[in-house]
Amino acid sequence: MRIIFSVLMFATAFACAGKEHKAKGGLVPDPVMQPAVMAADTIKPKMAGAKKKIAQPAPPRFANKIDYVCKMDVMSSFTDTCVYGGKVYGFCSGYCRDKFKENPKKYVKN
Repeated sequence: MRIIFSVLMFATAFACAGKEHKAKGGLVPDPVMQPAVMAADTIKPKMAGAKKKIAQPAPPRFANKIDYVCKMDVMSSFTDTCVYGGKVYGFCSGYCRDKFKENPKKYVKN
């Protein structure tokens, strides 16, 4: 009998957890489930220049529109690059970059 009573009490105690309670003027968040969220929302950091946005670096501009080795379109997300003749060339892979480095004059026509 005690076990059944304990289970019913436990179930009743947590039956309304996470629900909103009605009060005058509208719904109020459950105070048991919400204090951590409410406290985190009320904290406002006081940092100098907090309203300023941090400038993101511009994507690299490559001298080539296509990967000269495999003929794939060059995207600004490519990380394999090579500098030749003062210009930055982008490649889809390290393999294409290395092939270009072997004989860049073969691929670039000034």
